[in-house]
Amino acid sequence: MYSNDILVWTTCRYASLETRKKAQALADQSKSKYVARGKKTIDELAFFARRSGFARVMVLEESEKKPALIRFIEIFPDGKWKWKEEIKLENYEVKNL
Repeated sequence: MYSNDILVWTTCRYASLETRKKAQALADQSKSKYVARGKKTIDELAFFARRSGFARVMVLEESEKKPALIRFIEIFPDGKWKWKEEIKLENYEVKNL
C-alpha cells in the first residue's frame, strides 16, 4: 500500500523537547506516524517512509529552540526523494484525513 494521504512526521536533528512534542502532537492530530529523528539521515527517513507505504515526510524545524517551520519531503515509489515546499508553523492547518 502506498498512500499520499498518510504522512510521517519527524523533527530536525537535535530538536528541543518542545519541538519533539509538537511534532508528536501534529502527527496525532493528522492521524499520521511520528518517527524520532535521532541520528537518522533524510535518506534513512525516506527509506522508512517508502517501506511503510508513506509518500511524504514532514520535518518540523526550529528557530531559537522553538518549533517554527515545516519542510515537506516527497517520497517516490523508486525510493528517491526531494524537498518540496516549506511553510511557517503558524500557517499550517491540520487536515484530518
